[in-house]
Amino acid sequence: MQQDVEFGIVQIVDIALRAISPAVNDPTTAISCVDQLSCILIRWVGRAPPRRYFYDPPHVLRVVIPGSISMACLT
Repeated sequence: MQQDVEFGIVQIVDIALRAISPAVNDPTTAISCVDQLSCILIRWVGRAPPRRYFYDPPHVLRVVIPGSISMACLT
């Protein structure tokens, strides 16, 4: 799940929703899912922003990634 984080998050949310359904009623699993999702969010917020400019060879700009997600929207 390190390569497709969105898929992993969707799977954890799906497990949590099924755990709190009336048929299953397993709050411990739902709480565990919330804990896992909070760990993922903490790692995402704490990461360094990705580079926007790529050079090759040094000092020759080759790629510019337009715009990036700002962490300011989370505060």
